[in-house]
Order: sequence, then C-alpha cells, then structure tokens
Amino acid sequence: MRRSPAVGGSVSFLLWDVRMKLAPVALWLLFAGLLGLATAAQAAPGGRPVGTVVGVALMPLESSPDDVATGRQIMGAVRDALDTTPGFAEKGPVEMGLDEARMSFSCFDEKPGCMAQVGALVDARFLLWGKLGRAGTRLTLELHLVDVAQGTARNEVFAESEPGAVDRLGRRAAEMVVGPRKPSEAALSVRSLPAGASVTIDGVAMGTTPVDVSLLAGVHTVELKMAGMQSRRRTVELVAGAPAPLVVDERLRELPANTDAASLGATDETETERPDRGRPTRFWVGVGAAGVAAAAVASASIFGLKALDHKDWANKHMGPGDATDAEWAARQDDMKAMQLASNVSWGVAALAAGASAFCFLTASDDEGNAGLQLIPGPGAVGLAGRF
Repeated sequence: MRRSPAVGGSVSFLLWDVRMKLAPVALWLLFAGLLGLATAAQAAPGGRPVGTVVGVALMPLESSPDDVATGRQIMGAVRDALDTTPGFAEKGPVEMGLDEARMSFSCFDEKPGCMAQVGALVDARFLLWGKLGRAGTRLTLELHLVDVAQGTARNEVFAESEPGAVDRLGRRAAEMVVGPRKPSEAALSVRSLPAGASVTIDGVAMGTTPVDVSLLAGVHTVELKMAGMQSRRRTVELVAGAPAPLVVDERLRELPANTDAASLGATDETETERPDRGRPTRFWVGVGAAGVAAAAVASASIFGLKALDHKDWANKHMGPGDATDAEWAARQDDMKAMQLASNVSWGVAALAAGASAFCFLTASDDEGNAGLQLIPGPGAVGLAGRF
C-alpha cells in the first residue's frame, strides 16, 4: 500500500520553498545568457573593437573673425579622423571657446591642469585646443593636446603656406591626435607549380616564384612566365586592411608541341580580395542562444537527477516506521520542486536551441546571401543553404 504523506506546513511556506528551489535555475540561466551575449558582443563585427575607447574633446580654435571658417575646417579634419580611427571617439561637443574657458575656470595662464577642467565637463580623456594665426598666405597653428587625467599637455606648432595650407594643417592636427596614418597597402603572395616562374606586377619584374610583396591597395596585373609553359596573367584587386595576403597560386601548363609561347598569349583571370567582415551579427546571436541552450540542458539534467534521488528515497522508505510523515512530505515537496525545475530548464533549452538553429540557418554571408533559402521548383519547394 502506498504511504499517504501528512499534510504539513502552510501553503505560503510551500510556495516559498518552491521559489527557493527554482532560484538556482534562474541564476544559472541568467549567467549563461549574459555569458552568451558577452561572447557575441566580443566577436561581433562592425563598430569599434572591444576595449577602452579614447574620448577626445575638441574646442573651437581661437582665430581672427576672417579665419573662423578655416579653423572649423581644420578641426573638421580631426573630427573625421576620430570617426574613422578604431579606438577613438569624439566627446562633447564643447560649446565654450577659449575666452569663455579662461573666464569660467580662471585659466588665464592656459596651464594644462586648468584647461583639463574643460575636458572633464564632457568626460573626455584628452582635450584638444589651439590658436590659428595668419600672416599673408602663411598659416600658423598652435595646438595643445591635454591629458585630462594627468593634467599634462603635448604642445605643437605647425606652419604652412598657401595653397593647400588648410588641408595640410588638418592632416597634421589629426595625426597629432590619432597618430600618423600608414599608406593603404595590402600583401600579395604569388606561387606557381612548378616553382621558378618569373613574375611581373604591373610590368615590373618581381623575381621568380615564390614571391611575397606589399603593394598599394587597388587593381594590379600579375603575369607569370616560364620557358616551355603557357604564360598566365591575372588581374587582382587588393584591399587595404585585409587580414591575410591575397594568394595567387597558378598551375602552369606545358605548351603544346610546335607552339610558340608568344603567339599563344597569356590566359587572363580576375580575382578580387575582399576584407574579412567577420561573422554576421545574427550568427553570434545564435552562438549566444546555443550557450543558453547548453546551460539549460545541464540544469535540466542536474535537477532531473535530484528528482530521481528523492523518488528513490521515497520508494525505499514506504514501510511503517521508515520515516516520519514530515520527512516523507518534505521529500515529496523536494521531488516536485526538482521536477518542475527540470521541466522549466528543458523548455528553456528547447526555445534557445530553436532560436540558435534559426539564427545559424538565416545568417547572411558577406555577399548578403541568406544561409537558408526556399528554392521553388515544378510542383514543389526545396530548401537550400550553407551548413
């Protein structure tokens, strides 16, 4: 005969006990979700790289009324550099000019420690301020890059003559903030089978394969020649910032008998190297959902095993005198709570797994092609995708 447990404790106490049993599930799933989202944010492409972003505040240049527009153009070059350089961002804008800063903070001596208060207003790491002067066609730019935290400054004076003085001063001001920009170059590796083919790039001899060179980004013509082999010509487009060299790997073919290489000519191919844009955001959302699903499966398994332990205990203590009614009732409550927690975890795992599969299958590639596509056919519809 099955033992009937005594009803003990209030309903509110039982509900509180169940909530306490479910608390670890909620905490575990919350931790897994945050971990998954952190992973996705860490790897998602686009935007600035993960890490501290240096905030720079820009004050309007002090100048004569006739050169206000020139000063704005120079600071505009700095602003563009901040927008396009990873790891930097503009803070502000700073509305006050140099005269107002002198009056507001008593910075009449323009010392770095005092001027740093202007940058602190917009929570900037650095403050750039300066003065623009003109003598005929010659422009003089005095710049001060203040470290707001340290209260120190780097001071520079640049002078340029027209024509083109404004553009050059803008570039030098930008380099003072974000550092000098390297030429836009990309790596190219040329290989052939057999090795030893002579390589010319844009008509310039580069030696024999294997050849590794660094070229300016853009379109280049690569030609390979070898005695007794058919020449090969390929047009490639190099993109600055590509994570790996573009590899041109050619298998040279022997010339047919009694064929002149010059009369046969070279075969042409075109290849474009695209920068690695990384995985699409939806892919990384799928990774996060997969992490949540894995954590939920682990939770469901753990709570399921605990429920089985309670059930086994109850089966072993059904006889008279094996356990008190209170003990047996407590075990039953624990078993129900563990079963409920296991069921909830399995439900979360199913939802997260479905969301993860959907994200993986529908994430677009670099060219915008969906991972899962419906292909209509005669009398039927098929599925195609990248797996």
